[in-house]
Amino acid sequence: MEGPILLATHGTENAVRAEDEAFELSRRLGLPVTALYVVHENWAKVIGADWLTSYSTRRTFIRHAESELKKRADAVLDAVTAKGRGAGIEVRRVIRIGEPGQAICDEAREMKAGLIVMGGRALKRSKEFKARIRMDRFLREAPCPVMVIP
Repeated sequence: MEGPILLATHGTENAVRAEDEAFELSRRLGLPVTALYVVHENWAKVIGADWLTSYSTRRTFIRHAESELKKRADAVLDAVTAKGRGAGIEVRRVIRIGEPGQAICDEAREMKAGLIVMGGRALKRSKEFKARIRMDRFLREAPCPVMVIP
């Protein structure tokens, strides 16, 4: 396999298992790892910000929510980076805003990834919103092999 490993993560239980697998592959194959956290582009619709009727209130709320989403992404990537460092692996960090499946494919193309590693669909929803990826479409569009860890 050629090219770095793209680890798509968001901190859920399945994503953490995918992190472990990505680091094990990296260690065995000597490949670099890029950890990607995607913030869904329609997050405001998902959390129901439409109830904010005044422009000023809406703008203030959106700035606050974006700040919190960035903090969450940084916290997840901090944990991934620390785990990689503990295994002797340097981890490149990326945060993207977009539709998750498309954002993962775009990052994989841009970095010329050799493999995408990601957690599988959880049987129950996490406490936080995590957009589901349409796997049939994602697998057709992925520019490299995809390893889904259950």
